[in-house]
Amino acid sequence: MAVIGLAVLLPSAEGRDAVMKALRDAVPKFHAEAGCELYALHESGDEIVIIEKFTDTASLDLHASGEALKAMRRAMKGLVEVKRSEVLNPLPIGGDAGVL
Repeated sequence: MAVIGLAVLLPSAEGRDAVMKALRDAVPKFHAEAGCELYALHESGDEIVIIEKFTDTASLDLHASGEALKAMRRAMKGLVEVKRSEVLNPLPIGGDAGVL
């Protein structure tokens, strides 16, 4: 079963442009990773919300330990607060419309 990740980032006011650049540079690399089905960015006020979907836990683990994510974290160091980061467990109610 697919694995969903959620992260909520709060860039500092002075670091927002650098954080956005780091994301623009990293996301295409994430999309190319084995098992990546979705890596989508959204805004909510000053926060950046990331929703990611990988085919399985092994794929997510490879992403989490991969060089692309490490490089993104280095580029954002000191510029962003990670307010939330977790793996979500699906509750597939409602058929295909109830599954991300």
